[in-house]
Amino acid sequence: MRIVSRTLAGLLTLALVCAPMNAQEKTPDKISILREWKGGHCGVEKPAQLIIRDAKAWADLWAKIHRNVEPKPALPEVDFEKQTVVAVFAGTKPTGGYSIRIRDIRHDAKADKLLVFVEETSPPPGSITIQVLTQPYHVVVIPKTDKEIEFRR
Repeated sequence: MRIVSRTLAGLLTLALVCAPMNAQEKTPDKISILREWKGGHCGVEKPAQLIIRDAKAWADLWAKIHRNVEPKPALPEVDFEKQTVVAVFAGTKPTGGYSIRIRDIRHDAKADKLLVFVEETSPPPGSITIQVLTQPYHVVVIPKTDKEIEFRR
């Protein structure tokens, strides 16, 4: 009886240990964010989701983000042989209290693409906010990818 009990307990433990591993294999792999920039004011006035894979596009985007800033910050170095830039912009909002962020980036092995999970927030109704136009944004650098990238809210 005692041997059956230990064997049963061992099988249950094995099942519990193996179940999460199988579940993890079915979920997309998380992609590392190497660097990031975010804020509430930029020169991008329309909502956008961008993938930047070359130095010229990166320089153009950085200049557009900071077109209303003096002095302009130096262009951060991105090695496009090893890295890709992913950016999201909320567009112009009527007040403060809005934000946008890249919450997570995962590789979906089943579809062989990257999924970028974006979270956008608004101020609660009736909240006190700064009365100024804002343009929330979030820009991240990830390891280089040539895979299709899909944005999800």
